[in-house]
Amino acid sequence: MFGLVTFAIPQGLGMLVAYYVLGFAWPAAILLASMFASHTLLTYPIVSRLGLTRNLAVTTAVGGTIVTDTLALLVLAVIAGMTRGEVDENFAWQLGLSLTLYVAAILIGLPLLARWFFRRVARDGVAEFVFVLATVFGCAALSHVAGSEPIVGAFLGGWR
Repeated sequence: MFGLVTFAIPQGLGMLVAYYVLGFAWPAAILLASMFASHTLLTYPIVSRLGLTRNLAVTTAVGGTIVTDTLALLVLAVIAGMTRGEVDENFAWQLGLSLTLYVAAILIGLPLLARWFFRRVARDGVAEFVFVLATVFGCAALSHVAGSEPIVGAFLGGWR
């Protein structure tokens, strides 16, 4: 709920200001507002160093950041689809279904693949590094199949 609220308020206000005050077209206003709605955890390394990562407020902030960033990237995918002329009556259903399958494959399949990989490959730093990079690049490349932008796949692959 925290993530949805911290996305909806800046997104809504940003759209209105960009459209009515700055005179942007609706797609540009929506895209600009999504940049306001997304946020990051700049202080997380400090909080982690202090051992406060299990605090409820920190956990809530991390969850909220994941939600806001994912929604902002989804807005980017929709606006990018609109500029390419791909938006029609079935766009929302197709994007929703393909992204649901794609996210489920990453959230379920990636941990299984990682367990299988690390059971069979020596645990050295090089193998782990190559696996992580291949995973992030693979998820980014497959995001086009799901109808999204590569940044969405890289975010999900790196987060998982």
